[in-house]
Order: sequence, then C-alpha cells, then structure tokens
Amino acid sequence: RLTARQLKYAAESGAYKSVLSVFFFGSNGGPVCDGSCDDFYPSTSEYLSIAQMTGIPYKHLPKTVSWLSSNGVTMFEKTVSTMPKPVLVHCYFGYSATGLTLLYLLKTRQLTCGDVFRQAAAIGYEYWTNPTYVSLASQLSGSSNACKPVAGSMTQNTMSSSWSSYWPAKRLSDRIYIAGQIQHDQICQLKQAGFCAIANMRKGPTTLVTNRPSQEEVTLLNIHSYNPSTYAKGGRQLRSNLLQARLDPNKPNSYISAKSKDNFESKNECEFGDHIGYNETTERQYLAAKEIRYYHVPGISVIKSSVS
Repeated sequence: RLTARQLKYAAESGAYKSVLSVFFFGSNGGPVCDGSCDDFYPSTSEYLSIAQMTGIPYKHLPKTVSWLSSNGVTMFEKTVSTMPKPVLVHCYFGYSATGLTLLYLLKTRQLTCGDVFRQAAAIGYEYWTNPTYVSLASQLSGSSNACKPVAGSMTQNTMSSSWSSYWPAKRLSDRIYIAGQIQHDQICQLKQAGFCAIANMRKGPTTLVTNRPSQEEVTLLNIHSYNPSTYAKGGRQLRSNLLQARLDPNKPNSYISAKSKDNFESKNECEFGDHIGYNETTERQYLAAKEIRYYHVPGISVIKSSVS
C-alpha cells in the first residue's frame, strides 16, 4: 500500500503516467509505524485527492471485485486499457498487484504460463502453491493442460513470506534483498519482514581517502532530484536554489503538509537528511539505537575513487 509520500514520489519521478489500485480502501490506514515521519496510508478518497494535486491519473478496481477471479482479470484489463502507460499498480503488500498483473499479461498472451511463475519466483512470490491461482491461470491460458511451472525452473523461497511487510525490497536471493533509501518510520516494517541487517552503499559525509565533503542529494518533495547537485551554487538546499528548482511553482503549500509555509521541502529528515543533503552518520546512529546490524559499504564511491 502506497503512503501519501510514495504516491507523490511516483508522480514526481515522471516514470509513471498513471496509478491503479487493486483494492478500494474505505478508510485511512493510519500512520506508518510510529508516525515519526508524518506519513500515512491514505483512503481511496485521499489517494484521489493527492493524485489530483500531483496531476497523475488514479483509478481503483470496484470494491466488490476480487482480484483472484476471472471477473477481476477482465475488470483489470478494461481499466488498464483506458489509462496512460506506464501504469503503477499497487495493493497492500505487492502480492495481489503482482499476481493480478501477471494474470492479465497471461490472458493477453504477453506471457506464457511458465513466464508467469518464473517472473513471480524472481520477485519472491510462490503463486504455484496457491491452488486457486493455478486454476485461474490454467483457465486464462486457453490451454487444455494445467498451467504450472516448468519443471526445475522454480526455487523455493526459504525466507518467510513476511518479507513483503517491507514491499519495497526486491529479492536477489533468499539471503539478499535490495531496496532504495529507507525511511526511519519503516524500521518496524523491516523487523516484521524478518530482515536482520542493513548494508548501505550510499556515500558518507566525507570521502574515505581525502576526507572531502561527499554528502549525496536527499529527495525533496516538489524539487528536481539533482538540479543542482549537493554542493553546487553554494549548496543545493539554499532557499534561493530550491525556489529555482521547484518542479511546479504553482503547487499549494498543503501539498507538502497542512502546516507547511512553502510548497516545497527544504529538508527531509525522514530519509536521514540534514541542511546539506543525505547524512549517512544520522542513519547509522538511528539504526544503532533501534538495535539493527548496520554495515556501511560505499562500493560505488570506492570504485569511482580507484578508477579516477
């Protein structure tokens, strides 16, 4: 389930032209974990309101439609056909959105049965253990044979399915998952998912060899990601630079929060940002306080230094 901030990120990224929810959310889902980031899980009406502010089209399937049904796949197909592409599809934890999208691609002959289960396994979902899903996939494939994985192509995911409590993670293997920058209000989700350590590849406040300032940019709402870079023009987060770097100067202040005095963010403490940019030391200290094993491995920085 997307948070309010994540929906804004999706719209601002420019990578998606529309958003589709597999579910109808009749009520607000409350804050994320401890609420320390002032982020929350919107209801469907709130999603629509936020989407309108961002300018991205947002639709949802009817609340009476089950995603795991032929009617659900048909409704998904009809809805997607009317939406600008690419479409970002979401649900609660990713299981239903992924499963339904794969069934749609199977029905429209963009994937084979083997492809469906292979791609699902690569993500970390084992739909072949769900008899209803297998039966529906067989029906949609148009084949007289049962739709099932290709022998030997599936690997059992030995990590508990609870990993999807932190759905932004992407499975590389049973022991290693990757994700983008975490927020400090997502720590409870990481623990619920069963992750026991975090390895951070982002740069530290200074370079390892020359001790020069090296903070990376932090994501700021309604601000271009890398324009300017952290230290350019006297500092990316100078107010004068931020005013020039706004994605939409006409956004209302309420786009940021009900109490915001500006229509853009100047600091993002939720992602361990300070007045300069992303601060790895802040993240390290926060995770230590939460008793999570932490490793700082700025590999890209080391590679670049060795090459140069």
